[in-house]
Amino acid sequence: MSTKATVASSRFKRKNDTVAIVGFAPPSRNKAPWDDLSKDLVGLNEEYNFDWFKRKPEDVTAFFQLHPRQSFIREENQSDPEHWKWLRKKHPFPIFMQERYEDIPSSIKYPWDRVVQEFGTYFTSTLTYIMAWAYLEGYTRMELYGFNMASNTEYIRQRANAHYFIGLMRGKGIDVYIPPECMLMRGYAEYAYDDVMLGARQDLEMLEKIHITKLEGLANEINRARGTANALLDATQYYPELTDAYSEAEKIAVVKRDDFHLKKGWTRGLKSAERLMDKYLGMERNPNKGAINVES
Repeated sequence: MSTKATVASSRFKRKNDTVAIVGFAPPSRNKAPWDDLSKDLVGLNEEYNFDWFKRKPEDVTAFFQLHPRQSFIREENQSDPEHWKWLRKKHPFPIFMQERYEDIPSSIKYPWDRVVQEFGTYFTSTLTYIMAWAYLEGYTRMELYGFNMASNTEYIRQRANAHYFIGLMRGKGIDVYIPPECMLMRGYAEYAYDDVMLGARQDLEMLEKIHITKLEGLANEINRARGTANALLDATQYYPELTDAYSEAEKIAVVKRDDFHLKKGWTRGLKSAERLMDKYLGMERNPNKGAINVES
């Protein structure tokens, strides 16, 4: 690993020792130090377009738009259809990007080579790119707002990388603050202390998986039973003696359908119980319990 650089970009100079990195996720994004100019503040992508982004443009430290060019020039941008137009304006803050673009006057090339030399290539989100940059710029404290990474989408890959960089920064002596409203550094429970309830939560999840498997099998059985009943019904037009067989097949199809909906209801009930237990065991039980590095 290289020696820590004091300045990552010759076109940027930090004003303070603390940088607030703001993401999109509520509610912790609202806790960002919008009016505290003793802290530098950086945003990303199209955050400037939302009412909750309260820092005045002249007081913004930097923005980060690290996606490839074909992404940020597209017109079908739901966060801001005018994003490409906004990028081409001159701003009172730099915008870190993959390249320095002549048609984006505030763009600065992200110091990729310096970052890779120091940290390698394990990056799965803009957050960790910014943390690496902030370290090279000499910030001694990083405050993270608006980063939950709690949904089981692309964030499931980003979350582990964020945890890695938070630990890495702290290991390097950087003070990393995460507000108690943020879900980023929270699990279901305090392991070994709450694992009786955590075990019950796992039992519910296992039961749900068992019922889902049964539902898949029942769905196939219903299709077969319904197909048999329909075929017999058609056949009774030519062979009336099959009427009793059709009636019996119809009863079987109805029983299997009712059984399917019963088990489907159980499965939904188990999912509801999991959500209630998650609320009890996780972040919403006591927002101040186990908070990570909460300022006194």
